[in-house]
Amino acid sequence: MIEDIEIFQDRAEYVMRGQASGAHLFSSPDAGRVIQRAIDSFNGEGGEVLLHRGTYELNAPIQLDSRCVLRGKGVATCLKLTAANEQGIGILCEDKDYASVCNLSLRPAARGTGVAGILLHSSGCCQIREVRCKGFASYGIWMRENSFLCEISRCQLADNQKSNLFMQNLRDGGRGGDFLPGLVTGLTIYGGGNGIECEHALVLNITSCLILHPGKNGIHIHSESNSVLVSGCRTLQVEKDCVVVQDSHEINLSSNIFCWHRDHGIILDNVKWGTVSANNIIDTGVRAHDKTLRNGIILRNGTSSVQITGNALFNWGDQMPMQTGIDEDASCRGNLMANNNVNYYTEQDVISRGAQSQAIGNLGIGPEAWIGMNREPYPDFTLDGLNAFLDDNFER
Repeated sequence: MIEDIEIFQDRAEYVMRGQASGAHLFSSPDAGRVIQRAIDSFNGEGGEVLLHRGTYELNAPIQLDSRCVLRGKGVATCLKLTAANEQGIGILCEDKDYASVCNLSLRPAARGTGVAGILLHSSGCCQIREVRCKGFASYGIWMRENSFLCEISRCQLADNQKSNLFMQNLRDGGRGGDFLPGLVTGLTIYGGGNGIECEHALVLNITSCLILHPGKNGIHIHSESNSVLVSGCRTLQVEKDCVVVQDSHEINLSSNIFCWHRDHGIILDNVKWGTVSANNIIDTGVRAHDKTLRNGIILRNGTSSVQITGNALFNWGDQMPMQTGIDEDASCRGNLMANNNVNYYTEQDVISRGAQSQAIGNLGIGPEAWIGMNREPYPDFTLDGLNAFLDDNFER
């Protein structure tokens, strides 16, 4: 009989059973051992391992195989790393194809320990769907080393201290070819360090993601992470900058809402070619710790041939004003800043210092802008509620 496998807890034992036959195949008090045995039993031909609700302690990473689906019963299926898990990884997918992880949660032995919930390494056409990873010292999900044509969708990543999602070394020279795309869509990210970080990660679509209360940047794209699209995303209450693009080119930031951030809205630092269009950049420089004002969009360090068009940059009246809506330094060249609407600033709507750059058709209204409030400045945003939520739900 060809059948899939299910695993459930029966008192102190974890039981591996055929889904169709109901036959008892294996059992052990070591949950990770049972899961690994189930995956290995497919011999690379593929199949589903269904984990029923419960906590499954992992003394070592689960090694996912090609064509295997590891599926849980939602957040009630929790894979928990133990202190014995020296690699600090929950699920490892290395040099595999067409593997999937879905409908389960991962967490470390203790909050702020471990390395990552899921690591994709040099794998192709894999999917991570409806997974929750929280509380890791480094990353919730880490995709690296030329993993290609992979999809990360509808996941919740929370309180992962370096970056909740880390995309690294997705470039040329991989076994799948050169510069193959990846998709990140529908993520809900809150707390932790960076919301999403891309390091030398090329040809990515990042769409429809929500990023709340990151302790660092909302989205950090750097180190030649070229041809990255960020569209339909929202950041809120960011401790540093909403989006930072450094030494990366062919960028497209369009139709996003970047709102209520401590520092600047968008920073383009040595960026060549790109589009920043149809974004709302709201409440820039909220309660900056040094009490100085911030800018909506900054172009610096040789940024060139970028069009900044059709954006709305505004601060509400119960917040601090911006210093400048769009600020381009003299090292930049050939940028177009057109048809942007800037409200509530102290210095200027658009400052263009770059050679061959143009600032045309922009509309700015400074202190006399409609600011929509007639009240004292709103209290600073706080992490107290989110931290209490994370504390209350860490064990669940």
